Amino acid sequence: MSRRVRRTVSATVTLAVASLTLTACFEEPSPHDAVRDFLVGWQSEDYALAAGRTDGDPKAVAKALSDTKLDLDAASFRFKVEGITRDGDESTATFGAEIDLGENVPLWTYKSTLPLHLVDGQWKVRWSPSVLHPKLKDGQRFAVKTEAHARATINDRENSPLQTDDNLYVAGVTPDTLGGHPEQVVEQLASITKFAEDRLLSRIRSSPPSDFVPLVTFGRERYRKLEAQLDQIKGITVQTQRQPVRPDDPKDIVGRVTALTPESEQKLGGPQRAGDSNGINGLQKAYQDELT
Repeated sequence: MSRRVRRTVSATVTLAVASLTLTACFEEPSPHDAVRDFLVGWQSEDYALAAGRTDGDPKAVAKALSDTKLDLDAASFRFKVEGITRDGDESTATFGAEIDLGENVPLWTYKSTLPLHLVDGQWKVRWSPSVLHPKLKDGQRFAVKTEAHARATINDRENSPLQTDDNLYVAGVTPDTLGGHPEQVVEQLASITKFAEDRLLSRIRSSPPSDFVPLVTFGRERYRKLEAQLDQIKGITVQTQRQPVRPDDPKDIVGRVTALTPESEQKLGGPQRAGDSNGINGLQKAYQDELT
C-alpha cells in the first residue's frame, strides 16, 4: 500500500437503482432514497442527514456515526450498495464498506445490511449498532488493534542478512491507565518530540483501552537525549524493540536506518505507524516500502 495516504472523504455512493414503476399520477415511496441518504450522510460526515433517515433518536444516531470515525481514526469511508429487496412494508439493503484506516495499513472491508421499514409512509433504517457493523452490539464500540512488525532484512545471495539487530525505543501508553484524560500526556509528548498532537491523541482514542499503544519510536542517540524528559511524563512507558537496522559492510550500499522523525514522516507522505523505521540511503532507502 502506498505511504502517500490521502486523508479525504468522498461523498459518492454507488447505488444499484432499479427502474421505478409509476402508478396512477404519483410515485410510490421507495427505500432507495433512504438507503442513499443514510450512506451518503455517513460517508460525507453529514450525520444529521443520515440520522434523519433512521427511526432512532436523531442526536443519538448522529453521535454514534461521528464516534465511529473517531473510534476508528478513519481517513475515509466508502460504501457500495449491492442490492435492495422489498417484502411489503419491510426492506433490506445489502452494502459493502471500505474504510481507510490510514497509517500504512490495508483497507478494512466488510459486508453488511440495512433493515428498513415504513414509518408514517416514509422508509426508515431500523436503527441499532449492527447497522454500523453486523457484529456490533449495544454498549460496544470500534477499536483498532495495531500489531507492529519488525523491519524486514536485506539478504545476500546466500540468504544471510546484511545487517544486525540494534535497539529502538518505543514510547507509548495504555489508555485505561490515563484516567480518561490522555490530553495532558499527549501535549507533553508532542512538545518533546514535535510530532503532531492531534495524531498522537487519535491513536490513543482509537485503540483498545487495555492495550499498549506505541506512539513514538526513537533511535539510541535520540532516546538518550530525551530519556530524562520522557521519564517525567506520567503514563508514558518505553519498550525496547530489536530491529535489523545496523548495516554490515559495504555500509553505503546496504544503507542506514533510523527511527521516524516528524521530518522523515512528512517526506514519506504523511502519518506512519509508530515503530516504523526509515531507510536513509542505499538499499534501505530504495526498498523502504517493501521493507516496512
